[in-house]
Amino acid sequence: MFRTILIVNLYALTVCLAWAGPDPMRPPVLPETTPSVQEDVEPTHWQLNLIRRSGEERVALLNGRLLKVGGSIDGARVTAIEEHKVTLQLTDDRSIELTLPSIEIRHTKD
Repeated sequence: MFRTILIVNLYALTVCLAWAGPDPMRPPVLPETTPSVQEDVEPTHWQLNLIRRSGEERVALLNGRLLKVGGSIDGARVTAIEEHKVTLQLTDDRSIELTLPSIEIRHTKD
């Protein structure tokens, strides 16, 4: 009798866990972006949010878009992604270097 109740409860728990949905602690998956060039648009600024490295490949998050070298955003093409900076080539042959903001970590004693 106890064994039957245990098996039924384990089955119910398994069904409930299957319906629980995705893991809330899992980071969101960013969609792959395709390069798009807009020749007539030149934004006032670009914001470099992060640089991610996986092996030898680097990816930059600019204005909320994930880009690789060769990708384009708002009329600018990504020409280089380094450890702390990204270089953009504009349509009029100017280039811009964006750097990650520095973060200062302080240890305090209670």
